[in-house]
Amino acid sequence: VVTVAARPDTFAGHYDYAGCANVKQAAERLLLTDMDRYVRIDRNGAVNIIDALGGLTHRFEEGYETGSVSVPAGEHLLNGELLYEVMNSPPEGEDPETWRLSLAGELLVNSLDESADSRMDFLMEVFWNNVDTDLSQFDYTTRRKAVTWFLRDGEKRVEILPLSGEWN
Repeated sequence: VVTVAARPDTFAGHYDYAGCANVKQAAERLLLTDMDRYVRIDRNGAVNIIDALGGLTHRFEEGYETGSVSVPAGEHLLNGELLYEVMNSPPEGEDPETWRLSLAGELLVNSLDESADSRMDFLMEVFWNNVDTDLSQFDYTTRRKAVTWFLRDGEKRVEILPLSGEWN
């Protein structure tokens, strides 16, 4: 429970009360730091962005099966729907957060290469249409050269920082 504007609540409660801007304030108070930007994405948005990135070619050493997904051993191209399900259904014994983050990192490293630079305007349009964020077109335009430099750099480093815990 975090207090924002004299109102104690959970992240979900702050979102229901005043949306993402309120959750951003709650996270800032909880983590004792300022946050420049936020991005909120739901299942459909994640699926659309994964598809726009071209999906993920992933090798399963053993067959992979959960209640909703079955993939035989071998290399497979996972589209947005399938990758989303795989990301959210870790194999038994795997830490769910580590599993999700490793697949997300693999997707980003494999998808964001030099060829992505020529598709960046399209990818950003897909991003804008599928998330709730306080990022703006101005943010993208002012950072476009840095994005190009990053995509052309042979030694990319993608770091995903998890925020986990009890949310309700």
